[in-house]
Amino acid sequence: MSQTQRSRKKLSEPPSWTKYFSNW
Repeated sequence: MSQTQRSRKKLSEPPSWTKYFSNW
């Protein structure tokens, strides 16, 4: 259960690579 929650949180939170893509 903790794993699923973690994955969900990651999806909810904008990954660091998103910033790079945003710059593009």
